[in-house]
Amino acid sequence: MSDIEPLRAYAVLDGERLEELWAELDHLRTDCERERMRLAACGVVAMSDTPESAKQARDMHPDYRSASCDDVARRVDECMRLRAERDDAVKKMEAGWLVVAESAMTPLIQECDTLRGQNERLRDELVATEERSRVLRELVREAHVFGSSWSIAEEWHERAEKALEGKS
Repeated sequence: MSDIEPLRAYAVLDGERLEELWAELDHLRTDCERERMRLAACGVVAMSDTPESAKQARDMHPDYRSASCDDVARRVDECMRLRAERDDAVKKMEAGWLVVAESAMTPLIQECDTLRGQNERLRDELVATEERSRVLRELVREAHVFGSSWSIAEEWHERAEKALEGKS
């Protein structure tokens, strides 16, 4: 029962005209409810995003189907088709790029292997150089300790050479 229904008792109109108005009101209410359901149907169809959900959403009472709902259904179909095409293109592109990437990567991988070998050789040389440096540092340290002895030995060596020259 609507808010208008109690007013029926207070209406002061020709009985026949009053009944026509009530019939028209009932008809308008029915039309309004049908349009409300059509609008809801458009929303349900618009929310479908897979072929299965679209099929289920479109299974409705014929009274709720409308030109607008059919337009929405066509747009949903187009969106699903475009999404499928996009997904297919991405798969093809990824497969193609994978082949291109692998062929482009082969020379880079070979270059990396070469550089890795050079780096290992340089590392070994550096380790050897560090070992030589360590030995030289030890010798220099010993030379400082025995520096005075060394200079004395050199001095004696020079004297000995002079003395030997003088004897000859």
